[in-house]
Amino acid sequence: MLTEAGNGLGQEISVGLSQLGAKLVLVRRYEDHLRRTQDLVGDVMSLAIAADVAVESDVEVLAGQVNDGVSSRPVTHREVNRRIIRG
Repeated sequence: MLTEAGNGLGQEISVGLSQLGAKLVLVRRYEDHLRRTQDLVGDVMSLAIAADVAVESDVEVLAGQVNDGVSSRPVTHREVNRRIIRG
């Protein structure tokens, strides 16, 4: 899961990981930025979610979308918060 994946360093990391075949969850507040990154990562399995990780309700929605989209096990919003804070 990469936050701020829509531009700059987050986008570069996303592209690099996609070249290694990683499954990606791309997160940023602005959907148009995410679309550009998704275009760059190509055919690799990715999920782009527009969310503000500073807003708890957005993080809860994000956790639900991750569970539905790519996770092999349930992820709670608290777990998403911990991973975001710890990097």
